[in-house]
Amino acid sequence: MKKIPIILLSTLVIVTSVQLWITKDRTGQKKEMESISKPEESAIGGAFTLLDQDGKVTHDTDFHGRIMLVAFGFTHCPDICPITVSTLSKTMELLGDKASQVAGLFISVDPARDTPQVMKEFLHSFDPHIVGLTGSDVQVKQVADAYKVYYARSITDESTDQASDTQNAAKTDYSVDHSGYIYMISKEGQFMRVFPYNVPEQELAHAVESALR
Repeated sequence: MKKIPIILLSTLVIVTSVQLWITKDRTGQKKEMESISKPEESAIGGAFTLLDQDGKVTHDTDFHGRIMLVAFGFTHCPDICPITVSTLSKTMELLGDKASQVAGLFISVDPARDTPQVMKEFLHSFDPHIVGLTGSDVQVKQVADAYKVYYARSITDESTDQASDTQNAAKTDYSVDHSGYIYMISKEGQFMRVFPYNVPEQELAHAVESALR
């Protein structure tokens, strides 16, 4: 029997380990989504009062009559959030005329930095059916709790890690860890289902079209 070269054996071990990690990650995400998708155990969504990117006071009821696609994030996000908003934008494009029956909501979990003006600048290159929402710390926490969204500030500048109030926090170099899902809410404001942030826009558009029938 021929012996397997050490280099080849090491390569096989690494590849197998990576494959197992990917499988475990996808399995974990699937289980978490299945947990979120059980409204009988824990209601998802609800009333909120926030400011849109034009500084207008906005309520959840302003979107009743349209399917809502709700996502949470922040404008300084380097990866997940741009992908999420891009997915929403491409979905709206695929929906064509039906996009007027849908509201894409991008809710900030970083109100210290994400003022309405900042949200407006962030969204200007995306589909106009997407609304940016922000507010006070209390308002953001209320809507995040309603959607069972996790978020937590992660300080990256140790010299200012003692900042506690909003004014100082706005000057701090930090990131925000948060859940990365897109929630579909019915025209009546009821939770329907949840998608991963990187769901193919074709799949999301198809789900919306089915809900509009």
